[in-house]
Amino acid sequence: MRKTVLFIGCLIAAARAWPKVVVDRNGPQMVPTTQADWFRHPHDDKYYTESWTAVVRTDKGHIAYVTFLYTNIGVLSGRAGVNVSYTAPGKDAVPFAFEQSVDDYSENPEAGAIEIGPDRLALKGREVSVKVDHSEFRLSLKCRAWTDGVKFYDGRTYLTSDRSAWMTVYYHVPRAECEGELVVGKERARVKADLYLDHMVQNKLSSDFTARWWTTRLFAPDHTVALFAVQMNRKHGGERFTRVIVTDRKGVLTISDEAEVVGADRVSDPKGHHYDRRYEVSLKGQVALTGAIVGKRVHDREAVMERLGWAQRQIASMIAGNPITYRLEGESDLALTLKGADAIRLVGPALMESIVNVDE
Repeated sequence: MRKTVLFIGCLIAAARAWPKVVVDRNGPQMVPTTQADWFRHPHDDKYYTESWTAVVRTDKGHIAYVTFLYTNIGVLSGRAGVNVSYTAPGKDAVPFAFEQSVDDYSENPEAGAIEIGPDRLALKGREVSVKVDHSEFRLSLKCRAWTDGVKFYDGRTYLTSDRSAWMTVYYHVPRAECEGELVVGKERARVKADLYLDHMVQNKLSSDFTARWWTTRLFAPDHTVALFAVQMNRKHGGERFTRVIVTDRKGVLTISDEAEVVGADRVSDPKGHHYDRRYEVSLKGQVALTGAIVGKRVHDREAVMERLGWAQRQIASMIAGNPITYRLEGESDLALTLKGADAIRLVGPALMESIVNVDE
């Protein structure tokens, strides 16, 4: 009997250790994205959300996170809109939210464009354009991507062992060079900029299954590194998974889930929440990456729940928790080593996000 109990106990322990996060590893690890990947992937799940996020840094130091969003989460039939976090050089971020209905979302396959009201995001081959057109904030960019887009296998990551929850990520534009115009209030500037653009589809709220995210988009002179690490919350097993993509001007060098990303230099904000200001990175193999990315200052603290009234906050927190995003201007000091070659030092501006869904 004792041996049976021990055997069952071992089985239970092993089952708990089995990873819940799963990627179907069929075919090549790095797969080109398609035009069908670029457009919306309609889904009827309760928390279906789709987002296209462009991260922009100008040569003068302006920073913009521009997110086109479509979701079926809403009072009646979901919402669509564009969210912007804009930071002028040396200043704190200013948020803008341009909310529309799902009927204001449209697609133009011939032009490779998605539109939400007056705002437009287009990708055709390696040509990229961004237009956000409102009286409070205007951004118009014409860009040329260094490389074609890629996805990790089919792009999907299953978040639970029964595969009922998932997210799919498409790296449509790992790096592009842009020119355009920025108008914010009385400020008007012609700009040159670097751009990164990805696209996420998910059927589960991130704040429901994750405790923390660590993300970076690094713009070195001839290389780009984009990475994220996700810590699942205790309810979902506490597992951690990562994704990293490294490019040069000729193409994508690697896309991998084998990187180790460790948050460090944890500090507390004035409201008692904790976030990390340093990311230690290690990726081994034919494309190796080691070193650190260090945040120099927090330019944006986005806590949507704190802007709501008490009653609204109680209702919203039952669905979305209390996610807080700390956006940091950082610097990288990474060593990139390609098989058979000398190490290349990647030093450059890094835009970091330390996202706290559960302070554990």
